[in-house]
Amino acid sequence: MLQWVWIAIGLVFFYFAIIFYQYSKTPLRDFNIRESQQAQTDEHKDSEEMSIFSELQRDFGRYLQSVNSKNVARSRIAAIGFALATVASFISAFLSSTL
Repeated sequence: MLQWVWIAIGLVFFYFAIIFYQYSKTPLRDFNIRESQQAQTDEHKDSEEMSIFSELQRDFGRYLQSVNSKNVARSRIAAIGFALATVASFISAFLSSTL
C-alpha cells in the first residue's frame, strides 16, 4: 500500500520536472517602444527624445537578456531536482514493495 503513495508522489514530481523544463524554454519577449499614431504622423520628432528612448530600449533589452539567462538556469536546475526526486520516490516505492 505504501508503494502507491510513493508512486503518486513520484508522478507529481515528474509533472513538476516537465513544467519547469518547459519554463526553461520560454524566454521573456523583447522590449520595444511603440509609437502612437499621433507620434507617427508628427514629422518634428525631437532627436534627444528619440535617443533617450533608444537608450532605454537598449538598456532594458540587456536587462531582459540577463533575466532570461538566469531564469533558464534556475528552471533547468529545478527540473533536474524534481527529476531526481522522481527517481528517489520510485526507488522508495520499489523498496517499500519488497519489504
